[in-house]
Amino acid sequence: MMIKHIRNLSVMLLMVLLVGCGSGYETDISYTDDHGSGNTDLSVDLTLYDRFEQPSDVFSQGESIELVLTITNYSNDVIGFDFDSAQRYDFYVDSVFGEEWAWSDDKLFEARSGIVDIPPHSSVSYSEFVDSGRFYPGNYTAEGVFVGQGLSARTSFRVM
Repeated sequence: MMIKHIRNLSVMLLMVLLVGCGSGYETDISYTDDHGSGNTDLSVDLTLYDRFEQPSDVFSQGESIELVLTITNYSNDVIGFDFDSAQRYDFYVDSVFGEEWAWSDDKLFEARSGIVDIPPHSSVSYSEFVDSGRFYPGNYTAEGVFVGQGLSARTSFRVM
């Protein structure tokens, strides 16, 4: 089985441009890379879940928000992603005033490289929680990033 490594800078730049276009509580960004051996289809989703484990874009102040970043491989090939450190993902929450929270702010990651392989027709998900009590009532944007890969998804939410 052939492992494809995503290294094409033009595809990554295109994906970064596409990612900024999403809104709502689930964002699906897809692209197709056809470089000789067939199609490679990926989607990147960011979904927010409320305390009832239901997708939501409105949260009560003090409620726990689960952020779930999912990368799905729709192709018939394993897709491999190279990483320069032990960090694989990150989550951010922004308001009109700038960055309000970053999951990795209080984390240290080993400087060891690694690979994440996503089998055909499979997904890899990463999730973390943030307490909405740290945010004033208002509108926010959450972003999930597959670190160093040019893959991310954004979604908007409101704290009441």
